[in-house]
Amino acid sequence: MILVDTAYPGQLSLLHEAILSTGLHIHNLTSIFITHQDLDHIGSLADIIQASSSPVQVFASSIEKPYIQG
Repeated sequence: MILVDTAYPGQLSLLHEAILSTGLHIHNLTSIFITHQDLDHIGSLADIIQASSSPVQVFASSIEKPYIQG
């Protein structure tokens, strides 16, 4: 399962509900694509990675990467 962007900080429960509504689970997540570093796109990234039961690959452009990494 691939997720594009991760919403605002504190949105993990809402993302989890949305994923469950598709019949999948957050533990099915394999990759996250970050379109750009704005807070509404990267806000829940760390929470999602911590909630996953297996490693999740994060993809972003080389221009955005330093901003995403903080």
